[in-house]
Amino acid sequence: MELQISITDLCNYSCIMCMQQAHEGLYDAKDRIIPRLHNGNRGFIDKKVFKKILEDTKYIEFDLLKMQWNGESFIHPGITGLINILREYTNFKRIVFTTNVSVINQKIIEYLKTLNTHIQFVLSIDSFDQNIYKKIKGIDNIHKVEKNIDLLKKQLPKAIFTFQAIAMNENKHNIKEFIDYIKSKYLIDEIIWDEPLIYKKDSNHIFIKKLGAFNQLKYDEIHKNLFYDLIENKDYIITAWDGKGIRKPCVGPFTTPTFNWDGRMTYCCMDSELELSPGNIIDKSFEKLWNSKNSQQLRNAHLDKNADLYPRCKRCLNLNKI
Repeated sequence: MELQISITDLCNYSCIMCMQQAHEGLYDAKDRIIPRLHNGNRGFIDKKVFKKILEDTKYIEFDLLKMQWNGESFIHPGITGLINILREYTNFKRIVFTTNVSVINQKIIEYLKTLNTHIQFVLSIDSFDQNIYKKIKGIDNIHKVEKNIDLLKKQLPKAIFTFQAIAMNENKHNIKEFIDYIKSKYLIDEIIWDEPLIYKKDSNHIFIKKLGAFNQLKYDEIHKNLFYDLIENKDYIITAWDGKGIRKPCVGPFTTPTFNWDGRMTYCCMDSELELSPGNIIDKSFEKLWNSKNSQQLRNAHLDKNADLYPRCKRCLNLNKI
């Protein structure tokens, strides 16, 4: 199983392809505007909520704890206090921090050093080219980010580092340079193209991620073409539904409890608006939420191939299949 906790749904960046910006128009479909993420209900997780989640789930041996969802975790003003709480729990094989690396500092690193579990950093970079980086991220900050990466790698040498680029219009002609730069500077050769695999690696690697977008087929093709341009003599295999045939059940309702910063639970990271939420861990125990009637009905719908009864599931590409 995997546990995912949103430390915050706020971010200090304005990445053009992110749900954070969708209220200004979807990426590559600016005429399609959706409400701002969580509207006015945005903020930072409280220590009591964070500890309640960890305490209620401490009897479960998780493969992963993902310390990020919909925001930049390290901007939380009390992030060191949360890391201090996390030290008390050892029922995770790996703790994953997905980050833009912009606010990492020595104090945070000193607290990270105290964790008793293996750490993985998924570094959201997209390009080391200053102009492309600024165009994608909305901020001219790549030099500071590189310094912070170097600091992390020097002081946390046992951590796993995933250098991530999401393939899109702005950087598709720069992906080879992105890979070559990492190979040269950080001496990393392995390239991963399928997201589930990055959490199974015990060494540093490069991850070229497929963009989830309104015009999905276009970005499927961009990702696939990059693979064949850069990788020889291998088959392109990605664990996502291609829109053909009968969908297989999703693993989310069975294996990936996901918590918003305010304590509301859902079943996977794709449910960003918590449409599937069975309730809040502030009001009920994790066991009651996870085994609730709503949870069982959702699982049965997937097993019976009736997931489309749930609008959020119907819109999903079923990234993780059983």
